[in-house]
Amino acid sequence: MAKIALWKARQSSPQRRWSRLNPGLQTRLALAFGAVLVLALAANILAERRVAVIERQLILPPRPQPAVLAHAGPTSLQPAPAVPDTRAEALSADLLAALEAQTRAVDGRRSSGDPALANQYTAATAALNARSRKFLNVANDIPRGQRAAFQRDLDTLRTRSEMLIGLADQRRGVYRDYLSAVDSIASEVQSRLDGSWRIFGRVIARQQMVELRDHLGELRRRAGKLALDGTLHTVNLVEVESAIAALIKPPPSRSRAIRPGAEASFDDRLRDALDAMRMAREQLDSVAVQERASEAARNALIVKLEERAGAIATATLRAAVVAASATEPARVDQQPILAEAPDAIASRQEPTAEDLAPRSAPVVAAPSSTNSRTLMWISAGVLFVTLMISVLTVRSLVRQVGRLLDAIRRVARGESAFVAEGGIRELDVLAAEFNSMSTRLARAREDNARYQQELELRVNERTAQLHYQASHDPLTGLPNRRELTRLLDDALRQAAAQQSHVGVLMIDLDHFKILNDSLGHAFGDLVLTEMAQRLRSFVDRDGFAARLGGDEFIVVTSREAESGAISDVGWQLVRAFQRPLSVDGRELMLSVSVGASVFPDHHDDGQALLQAADAALFQAKAEGRSCFALYAPELRDAVEARFSVEQALRRAVDRGEFELVYQPVIEVASFEIRTVEALLRWRQSDGRLASPIEFLGVAEESGLMSEIGDWVLREAIAAAARWYHGGWSGVRVAINVSPRQLVDQAFVGQVAALLQLHDLPAHAIELELTENVLQTGAHTIRTLQGLRTLGVCTALDDFGTGYSSLASLENLPLTRVKLDRSLIEGIDTNRRSAAIARAIIALCDGLGLQVTAEGIERPAQFQFLMQHPALLLQGFLLARPLPESSIFEARRQMPEQLASLLLGLPARASAPAEPGHDDLTRQSKIVR
Repeated sequence: MAKIALWKARQSSPQRRWSRLNPGLQTRLALAFGAVLVLALAANILAERRVAVIERQLILPPRPQPAVLAHAGPTSLQPAPAVPDTRAEALSADLLAALEAQTRAVDGRRSSGDPALANQYTAATAALNARSRKFLNVANDIPRGQRAAFQRDLDTLRTRSEMLIGLADQRRGVYRDYLSAVDSIASEVQSRLDGSWRIFGRVIARQQMVELRDHLGELRRRAGKLALDGTLHTVNLVEVESAIAALIKPPPSRSRAIRPGAEASFDDRLRDALDAMRMAREQLDSVAVQERASEAARNALIVKLEERAGAIATATLRAAVVAASATEPARVDQQPILAEAPDAIASRQEPTAEDLAPRSAPVVAAPSSTNSRTLMWISAGVLFVTLMISVLTVRSLVRQVGRLLDAIRRVARGESAFVAEGGIRELDVLAAEFNSMSTRLARAREDNARYQQELELRVNERTAQLHYQASHDPLTGLPNRRELTRLLDDALRQAAAQQSHVGVLMIDLDHFKILNDSLGHAFGDLVLTEMAQRLRSFVDRDGFAARLGGDEFIVVTSREAESGAISDVGWQLVRAFQRPLSVDGRELMLSVSVGASVFPDHHDDGQALLQAADAALFQAKAEGRSCFALYAPELRDAVEARFSVEQALRRAVDRGEFELVYQPVIEVASFEIRTVEALLRWRQSDGRLASPIEFLGVAEESGLMSEIGDWVLREAIAAAARWYHGGWSGVRVAINVSPRQLVDQAFVGQVAALLQLHDLPAHAIELELTENVLQTGAHTIRTLQGLRTLGVCTALDDFGTGYSSLASLENLPLTRVKLDRSLIEGIDTNRRSAAIARAIIALCDGLGLQVTAEGIERPAQFQFLMQHPALLLQGFLLARPLPESSIFEARRQMPEQLASLLLGLPARASAPAEPGHDDLTRQSKIVR
């Protein structure tokens, strides 16, 4: 502050008042430049008044005479050169265009016998003939050999074109004969099928004719492509001819006693039609070979004609040019001649003396000695003034800048500094601003010191708050996981020193997710807060409670913490939460599951004790919740096994260890396979296929079910597409989906995208959902309705167990119901089971739902269900899960396999007699 007062005193001192008269930098520079200007003006004035003019000789060259442009004489007009005849070249282009038009007309006539195309061909041929004659008439100067060769090639081209058209007509006739034979065979096969449709014992022969009918229909549908290609090699006819030959040669088991005349007549007609097909195919192949050879010869001839026409046109043009050059007269060079006019020549003489005399130019004479001295003194004075101004300016700048730099260094060190004025005006202004800034900085430092003290107090308070927040849960105020680790390690060290025990209890609130979903997360937070308060009152002064996260809490106690007494503490915790909990004016009945471990009986490390308590908690939940479990080594083994399965599952998708097998579903009415169910298997390292029951529970709990379900969906739809595009148009693949997939809002779009990717209709897949999907709420209903709108069928799997009810059949947009194997198990031995199964089948039939009975493993079950023709059957008795490559073979053999199974059934069922059983017995007799 004393320095500030001193600076203010300097501002009012006499020195400060005198310094205001000190000229600034601009003024000083203006004085220096003014002095230089005075010197220049003086020198110019003296030079104008005291100058002498003298003459200096300049030798200039003589002036050049202009030239006149003259001509040697009058120029006579010469005739223009002859223009070569280019008509041959133009007619050559027209001829090539006509040739191309005739080629297109031939190709059009070959593709069809349409009269319009025939007229186009006739017109194009006539145009080609006319243009060729006109072209040869113009090109009359070429040798006769070239003209004759060109005309022969044109005649050959016409012959080749007629031959190609004839071969095309012949090809179409043979093609019609072939299709007539195909239609004859198709008619015979169809009439045969119509006559043998009700003969149940002729299943094998009927299946062959059905396949042959499908092959013939496919061949007939592709008839248009055969007509365009001109060959039958575009379709694989080996399978068709083999099927026809198999029908002609009767199998050994065929009986000749039934309609012998009709059987022989049928074979003869098939044999004649097959011979006609083969003969037509051989003729068509022969015609195709001739047609390709003729077409190649015609193309070569067209290229040759184009080359000959170009050569003839070029030769004609060259001859015309040579003739025009021979008749052109000699031309006179008409370039202008540069000459002089006669009067210019007469006036051109030798240069005169005046022209050759040197010319002079004025030159300023040097000034006199007096003027030189005057200019010297003026220059010296100007230089002196300029030097003094420069020295004073530099001195003032250096001194004032030095004071400023010194003051800046002191301010940078945190000291107060002031700069005295007395230099250049601009620097004095800068010094004044610097002094003002220095004053403000001094005041800011004083304020900063005061604020620093306040900030340190706030930082200390905030640090304490952050330390508390970092070590305690913000919701419940209990120690968090980090603080739990520190407190537990301290308790273990103290117990080890005192040789005492420490009990670690892990508490989990049962069904907390349902509470959150139903009452909201805000209410769930209030429940956790009240739960933490009850834990505080429970541990009191014998330990502490902490929150791990979510609804998991830890209680650490040293009160009678031996292995025998810790069970009592655990059960006390369970009973403590069986009392009502008051939350926001509501009385809630909650329950907890508790798992415990003891130091040092189980482990001597904090993390190991927590893991042991977690394993015990898992056991308590498995025992039905609201239970207590104490750690045992075998629990840790179970947890480790579960963990290893979970880790292996996480790698299984990336490594491609999952596989799909397909179990056929058989229709009772037709004994055919129209549906297969995709079943998931996990290929183990030893080659064994693990069933879903071994790993799906772990996948559900670990959150991997969505990823696995998406993989199953992609692979099953891809397999359905391969079957569908491979000839099985009526295929339907049943795919199991999890509740997690159905609650995903993007699931319907994912299914639609996969169907579009594989060009697969929606009815080719069926999504099976389990009954626990009914717990997922209204969103699942919307997802199922979206799938129904898309055209995808949905089936309710394992109906009759779990959460299923008759209301679910009304509310869910289902297309099929699968009866659980527990309902099918006793239908052949228990009247109650049989009555329940019949009632459910009748109910679903009334609701318009298809029914699939799964778990058929005994012939008696199969015999009972055969009295319901609308059923679909699935079980190990009928077909086991098969790989994708074996499905077609199983589909082919299934009718014969089921016929053999029916023949092996007893005449009377061992199960209690039921309505409709006589029909089943009659059907068994028909099969025999």
